[in-house]
Amino acid sequence: MSEYRRQRQIFDNLLKNFKPDRAVTSGPAREKPDNILVNLNIPIAQPVLGEMESVIADLNRKAPGHRPEEEHHLTIRAIADMAPPADNDVLHQWTATATQIINQHKPFEVEVRGISTFPNVAFAGVFVPPEFMELHQALLGALPSRRPDQEGSHMVPHAAIIYYTHPPFDLMPHLAKLKNHSFGKFTVSEFKLEGRSIGLNHNTHYPFSTISFSR
Repeated sequence: MSEYRRQRQIFDNLLKNFKPDRAVTSGPAREKPDNILVNLNIPIAQPVLGEMESVIADLNRKAPGHRPEEEHHLTIRAIADMAPPADNDVLHQWTATATQIINQHKPFEVEVRGISTFPNVAFAGVFVPPEFMELHQALLGALPSRRPDQEGSHMVPHAAIIYYTHPPFDLMPHLAKLKNHSFGKFTVSEFKLEGRSIGLNHNTHYPFSTISFSR
């Protein structure tokens, strides 16, 4: 099985097996509301970003009341669950480590296609090349992980679209129609070490540092 087909199968199975009546509708229960979730993210770039925003606006019109993602990104590392205030010395150390590793790699392209879902959020599937997983594994070996059960071979590359605020029976027909929707492709050029505190009605975003490829 090709890597593309393997990723497609994961996205399709998540959508097929999702039960709307079992959706997590009050934010991830595993997280402490005040804690800062520190991730190394890839910002979603144009033209994908514009298409993603257009799809979200259309879904909001057809099934209002759910909460759109506020910072569109692809997480390459879920690093820590940090009690506030953020420890700047630790953040600087993580930035330096990530920069050193990223500079040993080259830019790569990702494709964003189709809609699938986790229990708490609908997402766009991100099809990644081997270069992404090689970088992910290098970063995984050098930085802590707050979700080891969802990284490494268990990772599902994705970009969150809409968080559920009620059982999403209203959304499911529309998500199904977007199963193979093409959002486009973009070349990854930068990474952001950032945090967020998850609330019931909104997330608080903390930008820490930006890292770019050196070659």
